[in-house]
Amino acid sequence: MITYKIKKGECVKFRKKFLVFQETTSDGCYLFKTKDENINKFLTHKQMEEAYESGNLELDVKFDSDGFYDDSRKINLLDLSEEDKRTTFARLEYCEALKNANIPRSKTYLDLLIRKVARERGDRIERESSDGSSGFTAPSADTLNRWFKEYLDKGIYGLVPATDRRGNRTNKLLADYTKKVGPVYANQVMDELHSEVRTYCKPERPPIKAVRDALCAILLSHNDNLPEDQKLHYPSEPTVTRMLHKLNAREVAKARDGEQAASNKYDPVGVREAPTVPMRIVEADHTTLDVNVLSDDGHNLGRPTMTVLLCRATRMVVGYYIGFAPPGGEAVMCAMRSMVMPKKPILKRLEHLGEFDNAWNAYGKPQELVLDNGPEFHGGALKTACLQLGINLTHCAAGTPKHKGAVERFFGSQNGIIHQIPGTTFSNIQEKGRYDSAENACIYLEELRHLLTKYIVDIYNQTPHRGDGMNLRTPQCAWDEGVREHTVTILRDYSDMDCLLGGYEKRTLSRKGIELFGLRYPPNMRASEVLEENRGLHKPNTETPSMEVQVRYDPADISYVKFLVPGTKEYVTLKCSAPESYTKNLTREVHRQIMSAVRQKGLKTDNFENLIRAKAALMKMISTYSERTATKGLTRLKRMMGEGRDVANITCAEDLKTEHESSSEPTEVNPELTTESHSDSQETDKEFKFPFEEEDEDVYERFVVSKR
Repeated sequence: MITYKIKKGECVKFRKKFLVFQETTSDGCYLFKTKDENINKFLTHKQMEEAYESGNLELDVKFDSDGFYDDSRKINLLDLSEEDKRTTFARLEYCEALKNANIPRSKTYLDLLIRKVARERGDRIERESSDGSSGFTAPSADTLNRWFKEYLDKGIYGLVPATDRRGNRTNKLLADYTKKVGPVYANQVMDELHSEVRTYCKPERPPIKAVRDALCAILLSHNDNLPEDQKLHYPSEPTVTRMLHKLNAREVAKARDGEQAASNKYDPVGVREAPTVPMRIVEADHTTLDVNVLSDDGHNLGRPTMTVLLCRATRMVVGYYIGFAPPGGEAVMCAMRSMVMPKKPILKRLEHLGEFDNAWNAYGKPQELVLDNGPEFHGGALKTACLQLGINLTHCAAGTPKHKGAVERFFGSQNGIIHQIPGTTFSNIQEKGRYDSAENACIYLEELRHLLTKYIVDIYNQTPHRGDGMNLRTPQCAWDEGVREHTVTILRDYSDMDCLLGGYEKRTLSRKGIELFGLRYPPNMRASEVLEENRGLHKPNTETPSMEVQVRYDPADISYVKFLVPGTKEYVTLKCSAPESYTKNLTREVHRQIMSAVRQKGLKTDNFENLIRAKAALMKMISTYSERTATKGLTRLKRMMGEGRDVANITCAEDLKTEHESSSEPTEVNPELTTESHSDSQETDKEFKFPFEEEDEDVYERFVVSKR
């Protein structure tokens, strides 16, 4: 049988109530009195035993000098800060020395003992010149006596610094009002003040000064009815701030900033169940890289955009895109190309800039793709591509970056590398200071792609992670283990990914072909057959066969397009009718920039000689530059250079104008600006219509490039 030895007057904590033991009754019950109400309470031995076993009974409860419950003995010494640990054990040495000294506890003997222990420990003695080496100040005789009393009563727990109990805990404002007008009226005033303080919680976000002014107005109305010696003083701004800090922080954030902001700031994160299957969930996100890059001719193109696709289960980067396309569905689809296809071609294309130490074997089709909720991610092309590939699209709620925490963390880790590259813009203007990012830019776009690819393959994928379910495994290790236990779906054929994950338009197919971006794609034999097969089905009242078709194109190469034969899964390829000298390696953005440059000169966009002249001028400029010099301008070339092709660059409209004015005849191709490939194309292309219909002659003129 278990017995309890409780002394009379000893306090226990029974089910959150403090009871003071009085005596044991004749029937074996324990008589207690509640500490506050002084009410008798009887407890049987069985009740106390059950309460003790369930953790609802605490014996020998202590109270401090102010009557507060003393829970110092519940302190875990391992949880103390290093400073509190050093202080606690230093006090223990002084108390142990006094306990073993067996000397009178008078001031004279205690001073001698304190000096002896202080010299042994190297502590500073206030009344001596020695500074000491331990950083601890020796106590006075009275302080040592107080420590020793606490030590005998509570053990080492009595020596733990009670820094959390310092300061005055009384409400000075209430105490002052009570002294002047009495407790009833003072409590009434305080209730009004606390009610007014809650006006801080408004969506208009009033400042603290406005709240203080409102409180002062309330007190002013009370002071008008009080005599001079009872007037209530006004609270200071720090006092109002302390009153606001007592409000629920989350409720304040919700009222002032909205539910979403309060959730992002105060709600727990990382509580979702971590996936274990590779490619079960892939997170997609964009960032503007904190570095300026150069074009091939040395011009500063500014900061490119990076789109990353990351497997949430393994933290493996499975796809990415670096260029100047704006964040949106097109950038995601470009990143998806590298995701679904093997990575060996990517690494092989970049190996001439430096070898990779590890393989990058992560590719496949995800089950779910998590994106932002912006309107640019709800586009029809991205949605159609994901439907065709069998990928579920999930859009996060606006302002919830925690739903894509894994890819957000990748960008944070990557910045450590980006900020070491000359030309970095740093994370903010304070970090940047007076550093001239544009002047110091020295890295080409392709070199940046190689650098970040090497970071992904050889550093990030090989670094242990502490995220959910990672258990200090590297992404590469987690991927290898995951694919051994689970199946990752791959595409049977990825040869047509350039069109499936490329641009999407609806255009009319006629006897003259398809018009797109101001270029003509004439029909071939198969296209003519499709028109004949569908004659009269789409436009029965017209004699000329035509039909609306879905057109796919590769933004990195618009020298050809593909259209889908209605009612089938067949794609028919049509080549551009423009000479190969113009369409070779032509990206969509390059073509748009050339058209724009020609318009700036006031020339007609349907004159193909002008386009050839503009492109030849750009190619000549590239060949003449020999040094890397970061110059201003060309910000409009960002998207043009992001397609991953070796393309020409436009300097400015004035350069093109100068080249044009140097020609003797406006419509004649300048031999100095004409490439060899263009000369060859002139001999083979007797006549070329660019790029408008005969019906549009009232708006556009028809230009003919004849053999010179």
